[in-house]
Amino acid sequence: ALAGLLHKINDAGGYIATVVSPVSQMDSPQRVAVVRYIADEPEALDKHLQEIGYEVITELLPKS
Repeated sequence: ALAGLLHKINDAGGYIATVVSPVSQMDSPQRVAVVRYIADEPEALDKHLQEIGYEVITELLPKS
């Protein structure tokens, strides 16, 4: 599941910067992954991930 997400991001032109995926302590079958990635068109990549079934919450960081 997580590996599949990372492959989808890479296949769509994104670059994985960091991944954090803590194990749930609430016996939930779902897993939360925080993935920070860089892409030329991050909005398009977010939309693509949503279209194929991932729940996406986006936070844009200020450009330095």
